[in-house]
Amino acid sequence: MRGQKPLNLDQALKELKDLIYAIHKAPASDDPLRATPIEEPSFYFSISPYGGVELTNEDFRKYRRILDALCAITSRTVISRKAIDKKLQAVILKTIDINAREVERSIEKRRKSFFRELQDYISPASLRSGTIHIRVAGLDASALPMSFGGITFRVFNHTVLEEHKRQYENLETREEYKKLYRTLIKEDVEDKLMGDIIAIVPAIATDNEARVLQALVKLGTVVDAMNFYSDILHHPGWARVAIFSNNTTLEPIFGLVDPASYSYNPRRVGPQEEFSIKQLLEGRGKEVGSNRLDTLLQEANPNSLSERIIAAIRWSGRATVTEKLEEAFLLYAIALESLIMEKGKTDQVVQRLTTRGAAILSLKAEDTKNNRKELSYLYGIRSRIAHEGSFEVSDADLRVMRNYTKEIIYRVMAKEPFVSMQNEEELFAWFGVNAPIPDSSIGSDPLGQ
Repeated sequence: MRGQKPLNLDQALKELKDLIYAIHKAPASDDPLRATPIEEPSFYFSISPYGGVELTNEDFRKYRRILDALCAITSRTVISRKAIDKKLQAVILKTIDINAREVERSIEKRRKSFFRELQDYISPASLRSGTIHIRVAGLDASALPMSFGGITFRVFNHTVLEEHKRQYENLETREEYKKLYRTLIKEDVEDKLMGDIIAIVPAIATDNEARVLQALVKLGTVVDAMNFYSDILHHPGWARVAIFSNNTTLEPIFGLVDPASYSYNPRRVGPQEEFSIKQLLEGRGKEVGSNRLDTLLQEANPNSLSERIIAAIRWSGRATVTEKLEEAFLLYAIALESLIMEKGKTDQVVQRLTTRGAAILSLKAEDTKNNRKELSYLYGIRSRIAHEGSFEVSDADLRVMRNYTKEIIYRVMAKEPFVSMQNEEELFAWFGVNAPIPDSSIGSDPLGQ
């Protein structure tokens, strides 16, 4: 159950052994993909060519306890929860051997072998460093190569390709593996990526899948951070950085109008300009904290306040590039909450958020009062979207929400006294002195109605 103390490794492996034998002894389902009642916890997973199993009720709860334990033992910076989840599924399916691929070994021999593999997988001794190359879209190629957030961005051209070929030819591996890799590079990389922009992401993990997952998480964080600045460096909505692809199309919207006319109003979907890392680091972005953010993104062990800032940047970056107004509004609200609200605090949410946000923004008492009123109004819109299903957000309201959110994030990230703070406790102590919760809220309705 959630809230329980995680199992240690020995306890987790014992529960895993019990779970595997319980699954092995259970009769096979006639319909493994059957729909289970919504009140019955269930989880079906499969991995080709090992088959699949469905866990229900207590077996599913046991699986989650085991997963929680393995994740608690390891560092999330080198092995993601998703990677451990996939590895755990593989161990279960390979041990059970539904498709009888290893009949020459007993289930107990398989279990011992794959348990050792699992322990090696989560062991720090198995960590290996490497670089992962991932296509990105929406960047201005003219100033590349450049780095931001510890990731290098460059155009994949023949020079890069030949450099990579020299590196893999020098690998200490069997010739047959090199031959296979040459074929993959030729058919899946050279022909598809030539001329595109790639991100070269350093990763330290236990295996290739874990390294890829880690690289995607790192790149996702940096891409969100770039998008945070997209409407600062460009006209709102005109630039967007994306992992893999970033299509721009002109979508036709048409119809007939009585009595004798027609309507044709196409909409451009997707970015119209390319995002410039050079402008981010050396131009307008430098004026609003991009170099400070670059430093935060590269911290090996960020403190609790740095983690809050990066989380707020990510939510705000996603809000910046989404084309749905209501979704963007909610994401900006989440960004503010992730920055200035304590985890688990559910009382006086509006008062805390508006008072603290106003204190960060304001230099004079009158400014504080006005900012509290404005934030209270905006948070009322957020509540209506989330709790009443309202889909009425104007461009003007979104712009105000955007301005407040980004200014608050910028000040906490790049201005004193916040830059000198070493953890979130210092931030909340500052709130205690400078943003005490008032005795009553401003009006009974956050919208002031």
